Amino acid sequence: MKKGYWIAFCIAVAVLLVPTLAARAQQPDKISLGLAVAKTFEFYPAYLGVDLGVWKKRNLDVTVSTFRGDAAMQQAILAGSVQIGLSSGAASAGFIAKGQPIKVVASIGSKPNLMVLIVRPDAGIRRWEDLRGKTIGFTTHGALTDWLVRTMSAHMGWGVGGIKGIPLGGFTEQVAAMKRKQSDGFVWSYEGGMELEEKGEGKVLLSFGEIIKDFEFEVIVARNDLLKDKPDAVKRFLEGWYETIRWMKQNKDKTIKDLAVKLTISENVARKTYDFDIENLSNDGTLNMKGLEVIAQAAVDLKIVPRAPKVSEIIDTRFLPVRVP
Repeated sequence: MKKGYWIAFCIAVAVLLVPTLAARAQQPDKISLGLAVAKTFEFYPAYLGVDLGVWKKRNLDVTVSTFRGDAAMQQAILAGSVQIGLSSGAASAGFIAKGQPIKVVASIGSKPNLMVLIVRPDAGIRRWEDLRGKTIGFTTHGALTDWLVRTMSAHMGWGVGGIKGIPLGGFTEQVAAMKRKQSDGFVWSYEGGMELEEKGEGKVLLSFGEIIKDFEFEVIVARNDLLKDKPDAVKRFLEGWYETIRWMKQNKDKTIKDLAVKLTISENVARKTYDFDIENLSNDGTLNMKGLEVIAQAAVDLKIVPRAPKVSEIIDTRFLPVRVP
């Protein structure tokens, strides 16, 4: 083949290949995102972020799955069907200590203010002292809600068994059990308590933020293989998450209307929840180191592991603080 024809041939091939290569380069990274529970304010940004397109513009295809507690979600992470999870800090620390291939990469909200104890109106529980011997529901064994029941009992000086904890699953199951008087109440997030108060079906007795001062409440975790193979995808995910938080703080009324729809609660409850917890949502994911020590010890308290893991064993802070362009 003559030189001129060869050059023309190469140019033609290049012209044909460039669109194909460009299309491949533009294929988004797929991220499977798991939520330990479906209905809670601090996980709500996952739904809003998809709607706002914060991940799409960062070339990420994020799909959201919900679970009936931390244990169920961690099983999905172990199976590889979830790559990034929204979880309680205490549960994550425990699972990591047992060998779960994840790391805590950022904070969602450090204070446990949003977690409340909801009681049945006719259970005769009017103050903390009335909880002794009562049956209180939590999601699953080893979950944050399990630890909070134990912590409340210990805080009152009754030991871990002073309040009887029972695993009952998600919000619907908890409410049903309370109505059947299988439980006297349950641990859930604030918006659930406000919803039940509005219906006259429950009463918020206390916020666990009144008891626990240093903590790392809700966190974002990522699988170790994702952190190793696609750290930039994790970075872009975190940027999208905190861009969503910024949008929520700048657009209160729009957030409240959407929150009511997404969590199927009234706008009144959505507004109360927003006002109660919005400032607890981290702007950049920075982790509370003292709080991490507390959740590491929680893994021992829950009898998940015999020794508290070192904080350095459960975190990956290379992306922190997250800067949103």
